[in-house]
Amino acid sequence: ILQHLGDVAWAKNNLDAADSLYGDAAQRFSTALGTDHPRYAAVLNGWARIRRDQQRLDAAEELYRMAIHVYERHSAQNPSDLVAPLHNLGLLLLEQERLDEAGPLLERANRLAEESGKPGDGRALVVARTLTRYYRAVGNAEKAAEFEKKANEMALDVLMK
Repeated sequence: ILQHLGDVAWAKNNLDAADSLYGDAAQRFSTALGTDHPRYAAVLNGWARIRRDQQRLDAAEELYRMAIHVYERHSAQNPSDLVAPLHNLGLLLLEQERLDEAGPLLERANRLAEESGKPGDGRALVVARTLTRYYRAVGNAEKAAEFEKKANEMALDVLMK
C-alpha cells in the first residue's frame, strides 16, 4: 500500500511525501522479503524515479542500479522486469550526456522489451522513443530515423487496437 500511496503522491507532484512513502515501502519490503526480492526491486525503481524528479541524481542512479542488480538475479523468471530500470537509468545517463553508458542500457532494454512478446504494453514504445533521442545525441541520424519510424509504427498499432 505504501508503494501505491507513493505513486499517488508522485502523480500529485508531492515529491517529499512520495519519497517518504517509497522509503518506508523499501524498508518494509527489505525486512519482510529481503533485499533480493523482485518486489523490493520494483520499489527501488519507483523510489529512484522520485529521486530523479527531486534532482537527486546520484541517489536515483544508485537506486536504479540496485534495482537492476536484484532483477538480474531473477532474470530467468521474468527478464522483462529489467526493462523499466534499464530504460530509466539509460534515460538518466542520457540526460546527463553520459552517452557511452546510456547506449548499452537502452539497447538492452529495447531487446528485452521486444523479446517480452507483450505488444501494446507501452514499454517497447517508450524505449524506442528514448533510443531515437539517444541516436540523435550521438549523431547517428540513420539509427535515430529507424527508431523513430519503429516508435511511430508501434504508436499507430496501439491506437488501432
